[in-house]
This record gives sequence, C-alpha cells and structure tokens, in this order.
Amino acid sequence: MKPAEVLHDRLTAVEAQLDAVATALLAGDSARLKMDTTALRDAAAEVSFVLSSLPQDAFARQPELQARIGRIGQRLATYRDNLARRSAAVDRTLASLLPSDDVATYVRAPGMGGYGAGRFGSRFS
Repeated sequence: MKPAEVLHDRLTAVEAQLDAVATALLAGDSARLKMDTTALRDAAAEVSFVLSSLPQDAFARQPELQARIGRIGQRLATYRDNLARRSAAVDRTLASLLPSDDVATYVRAPGMGGYGAGRFGSRFS
C-alpha cells in the first residue's frame, strides 16, 4: 500500500471515530464515550505516525488533503470544547448533590507542634 493510501485509510478511521464520539455525546452514554474517545486517540496517533513518515512537501501538492485534515482538526476542537462543557455541567451537578465542607484540608490545631502563641519568635502566631 502506498503511504497516501494508508493515510487516506487512517483519516477515514479518525472520521469514523469522530462520528462515534458525536453519537455518544448526544446519547449521554459515558461508558461508550470513554471507549470511543480512547479509540479516537489511538486513531489520531496512527495518523500522526503516518504523517511523520511522509515527505515534507507531500502537503504542498495536495490541497484537498490539507482541507480534510483541517476539517478533522476543527471537529476535534469542537468535541474537546463540548466535552469540557459536559464536564463542567457534571461538576456543577455533583457540587449541588454533594456540597463540600468549607473546612480546609490542612488546618493547624492550636498548641500542636510548638506553633502556639507562647513560642518565642514564631511567625505563625
């Protein structure tokens, strides 16, 4: 197989995974979304590997390839933003269901460790 054909196949795989991620996002299926995003990452890594093996001037001669990769990049950016929005919404929902304590994790107990007010030269009292 020629490198251009391999690249075409890998780009088709990335586009198929992008469609799967979109479907999982719309369905709200978190288990499927996790599997599809992992498969998308793997497919994108394969494209990156194939691209690195192509000659530097391969893109200059193929504007349709540049446009296709640009469209894939735009879709990736859109889905990344949608995932960030979904994550923020989940965080807000969790915060409303499980309110956090306003107590700091690390609090100095009075008189512990010699940091009390009676210690000479203490900057912490």
